[in-house]
Amino acid sequence: MPDFDPKGFKLVGDYLSSLNEDSCTIPRDAINRTVVGRYYYSAFLQLREIIKNEVSTNYKKIMKHNAIEDFISALESGDSHIAILFLLEKMKEKIPESEQLRQVYNSMSYLRALRNAADYDTHNPATAKIIKSIKPRKVEVVEVDFSKKSIPKKSAKKYSLIESMIQDQVPQSFIELLKTHRHVVAGCIEELLKEI
Repeated sequence: MPDFDPKGFKLVGDYLSSLNEDSCTIPRDAINRTVVGRYYYSAFLQLREIIKNEVSTNYKKIMKHNAIEDFISALESGDSHIAILFLLEKMKEKIPESEQLRQVYNSMSYLRALRNAADYDTHNPATAKIIKSIKPRKVEVVEVDFSKKSIPKKSAKKYSLIESMIQDQVPQSFIELLKTHRHVVAGCIEELLKEI
C-alpha cells in the first residue's frame, strides 16, 4: 500500500469548505475549524517530508551524522511543529532575498495559530496566537470567528502560498533553497538543535 499523501488533507478541507449551509446539518464553525486544521496539516506534513528527505540525503558532507539524526528525531517528535517554524524563521533571516520564504513562514505561523485556536479554544470568537518571532518570542493575538466563511478562504490562500513554494518546478522553490543554501540551512539546524 502506498504512503499517505498529505495533499489528501487539503482535499478534505476543500470539500468541507464547499458544503452548502442550506443542505448541511453540521455547524459552520465546526466545519471551518476542521478545514483550517486540514490545511495546516497538509502543509506541515509536506514541508516536514521535504526537509527530512533533503537533509538526510544531501547534508551528509556538511553536517555530523549525529546532528542529522537529532534533527530528524526532532522533526518526528512533539517538537516538530515548533522546529519547522524555527527553521523557517532562521532561514528567512539568513536568506533575506527570498520573499517567498518569508511568505511561507508567515503562512505556516498563521495556519498553525488558527489550527491551535480551532482545536483548543471553544469560545467564539476564539483567540489565535500568531507567532511573529520565536527568538525573541513575539506573538500577535487575534480573535477568530470560526462561523465566518472568510476563515477557510483566507486559510486556503495561505495554504496555496506554501504549496506554490514547495512545488519543485518554480524558481526559488523550497527544495531549491534547501539545495543552494545548504551551509546556511545547516547553520540554522545547528541553532535549532541548541534550542530544543
